[in-house]
Amino acid sequence: MLSPFRRLQIDRFSTLPNELLDLVADRLDGYNVPGGPLSKRLLPFYKRIKFRTAVFDLWSDFVPFCRFAQLISDDPSKGRLVKTLQVPSPHRPSDEDKALAITERLIPLLPNLIDIDLKIDFPLHQLVRKD
Repeated sequence: MLSPFRRLQIDRFSTLPNELLDLVADRLDGYNVPGGPLSKRLLPFYKRIKFRTAVFDLWSDFVPFCRFAQLISDDPSKGRLVKTLQVPSPHRPSDEDKALAITERLIPLLPNLIDIDLKIDFPLHQLVRKD
């Protein structure tokens, strides 16, 4: 058996009940997300915070937006976590069509999307459901 000094220390945050961790996760913004969860127990809360706000800078690099879209496409359960999506206009006009195509495939995978900020020419009338 390991001595008390050699046991791994669990962060005290991980010992909080789920109800409190839910409250904390709801209050944190998605802009200053740490690089990873403090523990395996905090992973679901970390994912919820990380995916809540999806903001991309297409002026500097188009790759993160493509990776994000692929990640959501591969695991649609992550799409339910996204509440805010910000897609600026790409730096190169040739990327505008690509950004539009990716966005068209991405939006139906985000059922809990509340806030959307698109700087690309997107036909929003296609998003309106006709039930």
